[in-house]
Amino acid sequence: MKKILVLFFLLILLLSAAFRFYLYPRLPILNGHAAKTLCSCVFVAGIPEEKAIAEDIGFFPVSMGSKIVDYDTKSVTANFWGFKPKTAYYRGGLGCAFFNEGKPNDESMERKVEIPDTLKNWFDYVDTVAALNDRQKKALDAALTWAFTEKDPEQPTLITRAVAIVYKGQLVGEKYAPGFTKESRLLGWSMTKTVTAALYGLLEKNNRLSLDDPLNVTHWEGTDKEKLRIRHLLNMSSGMEWEENYNDRSSVTKMLYESANLGLTASQTELVGAPGQKWYYSSGTSNILSYALAGYFPDQRAYQRFPYDSLFARLGMSSMIIETDAAGYFIGSSYSWATARDWAKFGVLLLNEGAFAGDTLLNPSWVKFMTTPVADSENSYGGHLWLNADGQMGDVPDDAFYANGFHGQRITVIPSKDLVIVRLGETYTQSDFDFNQWTRQVIDAIEQE
Repeated sequence: MKKILVLFFLLILLLSAAFRFYLYPRLPILNGHAAKTLCSCVFVAGIPEEKAIAEDIGFFPVSMGSKIVDYDTKSVTANFWGFKPKTAYYRGGLGCAFFNEGKPNDESMERKVEIPDTLKNWFDYVDTVAALNDRQKKALDAALTWAFTEKDPEQPTLITRAVAIVYKGQLVGEKYAPGFTKESRLLGWSMTKTVTAALYGLLEKNNRLSLDDPLNVTHWEGTDKEKLRIRHLLNMSSGMEWEENYNDRSSVTKMLYESANLGLTASQTELVGAPGQKWYYSSGTSNILSYALAGYFPDQRAYQRFPYDSLFARLGMSSMIIETDAAGYFIGSSYSWATARDWAKFGVLLLNEGAFAGDTLLNPSWVKFMTTPVADSENSYGGHLWLNADGQMGDVPDDAFYANGFHGQRITVIPSKDLVIVRLGETYTQSDFDFNQWTRQVIDAIEQE
């Protein structure tokens, strides 16, 4: 009996130590992820609370904490056994954010996007018609079904929510999970980085900046960071210290879930290497770009309107929203939402080298920069865009490139096939969804005789 008591107390001591030294320091990250994600799901995307809790934050250990949705204040509070609560607040048109010093004011923004008549329901009457024959339709239907087929429906791992296929400019296939439709706004996660690159491309098209310009970060003046150029940050080769680790209290998780001004926080990290020499994937880099973007506008409201008036309206992307942090700067690394059809339109813009429906938004040279491999990336990355030049998708043409996001978000563009493929979902382990096999199935379908 005495031995059992000793073992019991040793177990309690071990568990207490694990909580104190491992779990407790990470609670702001776990609670922050739960509060922010659930707030955005409910108030930005309109996903039912129960569904969002089960799917969007249904993985261990995030799933263990409690979550309280307050529909009166439009906020979500998450805590782990009462410890380290975090609250995210929704602001109309600006999305959800953490306010480390109290609650937000009544700041909001009218997010209305004025869509030209020629772009309304664009996929229903585009000029280029690529009618599929019966064999193509049957094969494509099978490919779409495959993207939603779970090995074990009782324990789903794919959780695909939407797919959309654009071939030769026409929407030739789309499919949605129960509870989602062509009107459902879905999170792109790091596909937002590619949108951030396009925003800089819009300014370059209007001769307001060049790739070799310095960043609009005033507190870098007089420091070694003055040598940094827009090119370096878009190529993820800034030389700034960073840890992109979502399983710990790292640079990226502290920025996303503990900072009220994400770009400012990221901009204060140390410069530890020569710019342009070493590639390292960094969400901090994207938020520095978003933060610096404001310097091109007379005030913050003009900055906040810029993506909607200059990019989304011209693409007919009426559903798109980029969330801002508490300081009002776009979270250009992670938080943009749109329907599968609107994500597909963004893919068509890149497929067409910066043109859409007769409107040239980006210079072809800008898209060429985005799709050119960065030295030291092993041909896997360009300008805020992933490349298949490294052959990672071995059964897919080498000219394919893709915007890629957490939990299996992807827009794949294959110029040689005149093809854009969108997949959105909540796949916790991204390797569970085989993008190589999925993309190959779609290609084989459209190539049926």
